[in-house]
Amino acid sequence: MNPETTPTIKDNDRFILKSTLRLIGIAYAGSLIAITIFPPIITGIRFLAAIAELQQGNPLAAAEFPDLIGGYQP
Repeated sequence: MNPETTPTIKDNDRFILKSTLRLIGIAYAGSLIAITIFPPIITGIRFLAAIAELQQGNPLAAAEFPDLIGGYQP
Protein backbone atom coordinates (compact mmCIF):
# COMPACT_ATOMS: atom_id res chain seq x y z
CA MET A 1 0.00 0.00 0.00
CA ASN A 2 1.07 3.50 -0.72
CA PRO A 3 1.68 5.39 2.56
CA GLU A 4 0.35 8.57 1.00
CA THR A 5 -3.09 7.07 0.35
CA THR A 6 -3.37 4.83 3.43
CA PRO A 7 -6.02 6.26 5.77
CA THR A 8 -4.67 7.07 9.22
CA ILE A 9 -6.31 8.13 12.42
CA LYS A 10 -5.01 11.48 13.52
CA ASP A 11 -4.27 12.13 17.16
CA ASN A 12 -7.29 14.38 17.57
CA ASP A 13 -9.62 11.77 16.08
CA ARG A 14 -8.09 9.09 18.29
CA PHE A 15 -8.63 11.29 21.36
CA ILE A 16 -12.27 11.89 20.41
CA LEU A 17 -12.83 8.16 19.84
CA LYS A 18 -11.22 7.18 23.15
CA SER A 19 -13.15 9.87 25.02
CA THR A 20 -16.43 8.78 23.47
CA LEU A 21 -15.83 5.13 24.28
CA ARG A 22 -14.84 6.07 27.82
CA LEU A 23 -18.06 8.06 28.28
CA ILE A 24 -20.12 5.16 26.94
CA GLY A 25 -18.39 2.83 29.38
CA ILE A 26 -19.00 5.16 32.31
CA ALA A 27 -22.67 5.51 31.37
CA TYR A 28 -23.04 1.73 31.07
CA ALA A 29 -21.35 1.13 34.43
CA GLY A 30 -23.51 3.81 36.03
CA SER A 31 -26.67 2.22 34.71
CA LEU A 32 -25.61 -1.18 36.07
CA ILE A 33 -24.94 0.37 39.46
CA ALA A 34 -28.31 2.12 39.43
CA ILE A 35 -30.16 -1.06 38.48
CA THR A 36 -28.41 -2.96 41.28
CA ILE A 37 -28.57 -0.44 44.12
CA PHE A 38 -31.75 1.62 43.79
CA PRO A 39 -34.52 -1.04 43.84
CA PRO A 40 -33.58 -2.41 47.30
CA ILE A 41 -33.33 1.13 48.65
CA ILE A 42 -36.78 2.00 47.30
CA THR A 43 -38.23 -1.25 48.69
CA GLY A 44 -36.70 -0.49 52.08
CA ILE A 45 -38.22 2.99 52.13
CA ARG A 46 -41.63 1.56 51.20
CA PHE A 47 -41.25 -1.09 53.92
CA LEU A 48 -40.44 1.55 56.54
CA ALA A 49 -43.44 3.58 55.38
CA ALA A 50 -45.67 0.50 55.74
CA ILE A 51 -44.38 -0.05 59.29
CA ALA A 52 -45.10 3.59 60.13
CA GLU A 53 -48.64 3.22 58.77
CA LEU A 54 -49.15 0.07 60.85
CA GLN A 55 -47.99 1.89 63.96
CA GLN A 56 -50.57 4.58 63.27
CA GLY A 57 -53.31 1.94 63.15
CA ASN A 58 -53.76 1.43 59.42
CA PRO A 59 -53.98 -2.36 58.83
CA LEU A 60 -54.16 -1.91 55.05
CA ALA A 61 -50.49 -0.91 55.06
CA ALA A 62 -49.58 -4.59 55.46
CA ALA A 63 -51.14 -5.45 52.09
CA GLU A 64 -47.97 -4.55 50.20
CA PHE A 65 -45.67 -6.71 52.37
CA PRO A 66 -47.76 -9.68 53.55
CA ASP A 67 -44.78 -11.93 54.33
CA LEU A 68 -42.79 -9.30 56.17
CA ILE A 69 -45.50 -7.85 58.40
CA GLY A 70 -47.42 -10.92 59.49
CA GLY A 71 -49.80 -11.26 56.59
CA TYR A 72 -52.86 -9.37 55.44
CA GLN A 73 -56.33 -10.43 56.44
CA PRO A 74 -59.03 -8.04 55.28
